[in-house]
Amino acid sequence: MAHTAQEICWYAHRLYVPEALPLGLNRGLSFGDGLFETIRLVNGQPLLISLHRQRMERGQQALNLYCSPPPWEDVLPTLWKAAGEPAHARLKWLVFRQGSGAYLPEAEQGACLLSLRSLPQDPYCTGEPVRLTTQTGIVPPTLPGGLGKTLSSLHYVLAAQAARKLGADHALLMDGQGQLLECEHANIGCLKSGTLQLCNRGIAGTQQAFLQQQAKALQIPCVAGPLSLPDLLEADLTFITNSIIGYRTVCQIDGHTLAIPAYTEELLKRICRHP
Repeated sequence: MAHTAQEICWYAHRLYVPEALPLGLNRGLSFGDGLFETIRLVNGQPLLISLHRQRMERGQQALNLYCSPPPWEDVLPTLWKAAGEPAHARLKWLVFRQGSGAYLPEAEQGACLLSLRSLPQDPYCTGEPVRLTTQTGIVPPTLPGGLGKTLSSLHYVLAAQAARKLGADHALLMDGQGQLLECEHANIGCLKSGTLQLCNRGIAGTQQAFLQQQAKALQIPCVAGPLSLPDLLEADLTFITNSIIGYRTVCQIDGHTLAIPAYTEELLKRICRHP
């Protein structure tokens, strides 16, 4: 039987189906004035929630936007049950600024929206290898240090559309100097000679932070810094990573075939495994 996704939202202390949300015109819609986190749930339990909360707090500080976190212990079980208690789900946590005004906001107070969507299967470290194509000049307008994920994501939409037209699965964003930034939905990294190398020029990913913690615990060398396209092409294994998919190995970049050695992927699986 085909899986039918269930999506339930929580806003202003009430549950809604998405099409019934009473949001009206708001600054998140008008200006992308807000932030979001995408959190993986397993049997109703959020993973890496402390890392997501920390990034949301840093992002709010950078935007001078303030919104208390939702009462997780009460809201999350209610959302999960309303969605049919799925084994695997994706939770989106959005905060957008209230009030009106033009580009200069009139308020610092934000509103919170949660959206829980069931997933047909466990997406974590289970997908097929992906093909990437480089996109130069589509630079994400990130907060300083990649401290948060803003609601303004048109650059990712454009990059994803361009990649699909070229027959690739995802876009690999590069700046005008040829330095890697990130994929349109994930961070980029590689393994070379037993060292985990993570590109730190895009969004400060929660999964990326988790991989750094895991590498340290497993005593695996780890370096976070700039990466170039030759770094990826010459690595033992190249991958993309975020908190929903865990990782996906990369089998091709701009038509260049990349090897996926089984023993190297096993090392990556060890690093990605949740305690």
